Amino acid sequence: MKHRGTTFLLFLLIHCQHHIIVGKQHEMTCVSKQESDDDISCNATESPPSPPECNLYVAPSTIPNAGLGVFTTRPLLSGHVLDGDIILPVPTLDSTTWTDPFQDFVWDAMSVGMLLETNDGIDGIEGQCPGLDALLNCHFGLLNVKRGNFEYNDNIGGSRATSCMAGSMTPYHDAKSIISRNVKAGGELFKSYGHDWFQERTKTIGLIPFPQDYQMAERLLRKLKNVELKHNLSMAARLDLFDVVTNISFESRALNALPQHYMHLNDIMRTSLRSWYEANSTRTTRELSDTGRCLDNIRHGTSTLPFAGRGAFATRNIQNGTIITGSPLVHVPTMDLAVIYDQNKTITNNSTNRNYHLWINYCLGHVEGDFLLCPYGSGINYINHNQTLANVKIQWTPNGTLSQNDVWFVKSSRTPGQVKTTHLAMDYVAIRDIEQGEELFLDYGNDFEKALQRHVENWKPSKQDKSYISASMWNKRFGNSILRTKREQENDPYPSNLVLRCHPILPQGNWKAYQLSSKGIPWKEGHIGYACQIISRKEGGPDPTYTVYVAEKNKTRDNVPRHLLKMMDAPHSTDWHRRDAFRHWIGIPDDKFPDAWRRRESNRE
Repeated sequence: MKHRGTTFLLFLLIHCQHHIIVGKQHEMTCVSKQESDDDISCNATESPPSPPECNLYVAPSTIPNAGLGVFTTRPLLSGHVLDGDIILPVPTLDSTTWTDPFQDFVWDAMSVGMLLETNDGIDGIEGQCPGLDALLNCHFGLLNVKRGNFEYNDNIGGSRATSCMAGSMTPYHDAKSIISRNVKAGGELFKSYGHDWFQERTKTIGLIPFPQDYQMAERLLRKLKNVELKHNLSMAARLDLFDVVTNISFESRALNALPQHYMHLNDIMRTSLRSWYEANSTRTTRELSDTGRCLDNIRHGTSTLPFAGRGAFATRNIQNGTIITGSPLVHVPTMDLAVIYDQNKTITNNSTNRNYHLWINYCLGHVEGDFLLCPYGSGINYINHNQTLANVKIQWTPNGTLSQNDVWFVKSSRTPGQVKTTHLAMDYVAIRDIEQGEELFLDYGNDFEKALQRHVENWKPSKQDKSYISASMWNKRFGNSILRTKREQENDPYPSNLVLRCHPILPQGNWKAYQLSSKGIPWKEGHIGYACQIISRKEGGPDPTYTVYVAEKNKTRDNVPRHLLKMMDAPHSTDWHRRDAFRHWIGIPDDKFPDAWRRRESNRE
């Protein structure tokens, strides 16, 4: 049958147009492609490859121009839980000079339970997840990982009344990732970033397909195939037809979900669009070993050091010289971004004794540097400091691995902080044989050790510290106790760091449907409910009930059961907000710190 030309193609486009969402871009570009530069070394040394039994790797993603991704070397079944990582509370960085270096690596405050950490709520703080959450890519057609629960321990560094390390580590940890769909050996893992993440970046990364767009794309492909068969089109006509559909002059997320070449159409028809994408999102174990770094040599647990909170432990025997894992680095352009400012945007202390945000404790720095390099890799942020017991060292990843680009070693001291994408990476290397289950330690450097010793010597708890009780501890002790009314609190107030919150269901019109439910009505992760006041209390039954006023919703509720009321920490009251909490970056070894980065007049721009 002859090709029917333009008339036929227009008919097809009119017939199929309701399956296409407006928007089009041919290539799914997630981040800027790393520039290619000459190999320039900076004390980098080759080490033996990762152990062959490694099951999880970070390596170049199968998504074009998307940087790194996470891969499994063995089949993973739905429900499998991956080792959890920390979450760092990162107050919103307000700077007209610098772009927020963490903006691509954070979750909103609600999803990580941080809404009450600041007075600004969701606009005042974000949760940075410098582990698998930062390494995993998002492909809405291949989602196979979902977020799991995390743990919160506000006593992780010890009580502020007895421990000088209170507030020096994040209380948010063990943020799990769960396999949500079976993954074949060699497959890349993908987690949803949410639609908003991509919609906010449309100008830079284009129109990335969403889940429904892949469904629309597959329906369109099947219609194309039916037209081919029905009209017995020649191969030339089929190619022309496919070319017209995939090169429409307007943009579409659905069209971006289509394969770029007609040759793949038959493969998709035999299985599905998802199966075709899955087949092209795998790497061999040899590829992963050659180009990536192992991610499951480390698990977290309670540290063997007093007041150190969590620690990192070897999951298998590791020989001296083995690369335990590797991590790309987020570039923070200036340490000033870590400084705590007051409401007038002035430093809270003099320049020689600045107060820093908690996240600086998890970043790499140098006394002669102007900037910070913050690692994001599985388990590495659990590795504690111990100069005596150190069994791990850090060194630059060889050029070309994990996006490492040695040309940055000869750029000026300010350049590493002026880019958004990662161009530098660190390897974590065993400096002696390590047994399975043994805790891993780094030497954070002499500057860190001296700062820590000064902090220990000068620390002294205040009178308020000795009487402090956190909300979680109060609820554990008094969670079922009778609550005082607003009038009773005038003479017998609760601690000023506690605020009473009502369950989110309380302002709803049908809230009484829950009134007779069991006391197990859950407060979902991240939910903070509403601030409320107890107007009166009714006693006489098995349990007291309360008349409660919810100011935010201007609602009064009668006969409210105790389990719908809960104490929470007031904004800025938890340990990590303390201005006297220990703060210091992890030291980059002096022999690994490039001369071009050292703070001296000849290197400044």
